[in-house]
Amino acid sequence: MKMTIKVRKTNKKEKIEFLIGTFIIILVILGFKIMK
Repeated sequence: MKMTIKVRKTNKKEKIEFLIGTFIIILVILGFKIMK
């Protein structure tokens, strides 16, 4: 319930944070593949 209220208040900010988070995860996965 708390998360839905946050998304309603700061919709654009939440989307940007989500995109940055997924981008970092992709970079980490690629990094691990290169290390191997």
